[in-house]
Amino acid sequence: MTKHLFSLLLLSLSALFPCHAAPASLWQPVWATASLRAPEVLTLRRVQGGVCLPCDANGTVWLGGQNGVPNWPFRDVEGGTFTMGNLPNDSQADSDETRHQVGVSGYLIGTFEVTQEQWEWVMGSNPSYWKGANLPVETVSWNDCQEFVSRLNAKRTQIAPELAQARFRLPTEAEWEFAARGGTRSNGYLYSGSNNIEDVAWYNGNSGSRTHPVGMKRANELGIHDMTGNVWEWCQDWYGSYPTAFQNNPQGPTSGSNRVNRGGSWGYFPQGCRASNRDFNAPDDRYDYLGLRLVLQFP
Repeated sequence: MTKHLFSLLLLSLSALFPCHAAPASLWQPVWATASLRAPEVLTLRRVQGGVCLPCDANGTVWLGGQNGVPNWPFRDVEGGTFTMGNLPNDSQADSDETRHQVGVSGYLIGTFEVTQEQWEWVMGSNPSYWKGANLPVETVSWNDCQEFVSRLNAKRTQIAPELAQARFRLPTEAEWEFAARGGTRSNGYLYSGSNNIEDVAWYNGNSGSRTHPVGMKRANELGIHDMTGNVWEWCQDWYGSYPTAFQNNPQGPTSGSNRVNRGGSWGYFPQGCRASNRDFNAPDDRYDYLGLRLVLQFP
């Protein structure tokens, strides 16, 4: 990673000298947090791909949750066209955030970052530094995420039989930013869901130098949590310059040295947590601020 070097230095120091000085009681609510549970009342609704899946009153799709399978909540994202890149008059924008038009088809995206409970159910182990079932999984590389997705797809009908023709994957960078900005419901916020980072994110100003359970901050316009802060989220794309012409469902460069991650984390300044901010790591990098969020795609 080459951007935000000062924040990276702080993260490196936190890895060497973790913040264990606080009383254990301060973190007890984190360790004791129960797994995500679906509400009791669910109704079948038609989502992307024409498939009917169980949804709550707020539109969250709830999959799994029975026979030892953890819950997998998703939000249905209607496709559309948007301006990807920095907001007008954003004085914090970096040179790689060039504004350009992008079209995105509909998809489902995780309501929350992948949790440690979910990762362990698929992989049988938990690599995270900060332990807790409902904390986001971290210390996972892009390559680790590809293995996770492959194993998860092999188990998808255990989650729900309706997923036989679907597949889980990482979001493209365009899909990630479209969802972070609120999709077709976007209010043009600087962060995902607000212009006030305190509303929506765990970042270096309030995190206590660690991750927090998913979903504790306010959701964005689409009902998605933690797309700003908590952990950086791997995207599918190689990192590279944005195109100048309109693209529909862009997949990023065909090759590269680094993979994109987005959203900022518990150890980053607000500048690095903006919805337009881009960052990257080598595909085999693992840090306690790197996690993931899933897309669920139907044919």
